[in-house]
Amino acid sequence: MGMEQDDHLAGAGPPERRRSRGGLVSLLIGLAVVALAGWALWQRVPDDAGPPADYAEVQVADVRAGDERAGHVLVLREVDGDRRLTMVIGEAEAYAIALQLAGQRPPRPMTHDLLRSAIQALDAKVTRVQVTRLEGGTYYAALVLHRGHGSVEVDARPSDAIALALRIGAPIYVLRSLLEGERQRAPSLTF
Repeated sequence: MGMEQDDHLAGAGPPERRRSRGGLVSLLIGLAVVALAGWALWQRVPDDAGPPADYAEVQVADVRAGDERAGHVLVLREVDGDRRLTMVIGEAEAYAIALQLAGQRPPRPMTHDLLRSAIQALDAKVTRVQVTRLEGGTYYAALVLHRGHGSVEVDARPSDAIALALRIGAPIYVLRSLLEGERQRAPSLTF
């Protein structure tokens, strides 16, 4: 008997079946690990106490097309002041934000609509979006999600986070030092 026949007689099945079972088992183990990690993460993070004092609430003041070199421009304006933050964003994100600001719905759900539905299906809520820092000409943001008795911050591009925030009515915050330094920065900063 050859090696393949010995494996078959031992109940392992033909090589094709062993591979498909192995893939399914790996997938199930991976899903279980992700589920347990997610559960543990939600359980470990303390309840969200709101935005830190060093953040200012902003709203979208404008989104407009730039030239081929500059891309699309998103302008955020401080709610309780007159400071602004301008960033260059991608075309798809500019379109998603502009549609929402105009109160229009696309014929099919966009990626941000899908994300909103997934968050709601998981019984979570986006409590706020925070533009957290500027590194090398690129802005960074976080979604703050709340579920049950805990909250978690999820890294996100500001343009995506803002498109989502507009769809669900979540407040948008910017680190105050970013607003204060806006006048000294170059206009070619990216999302």
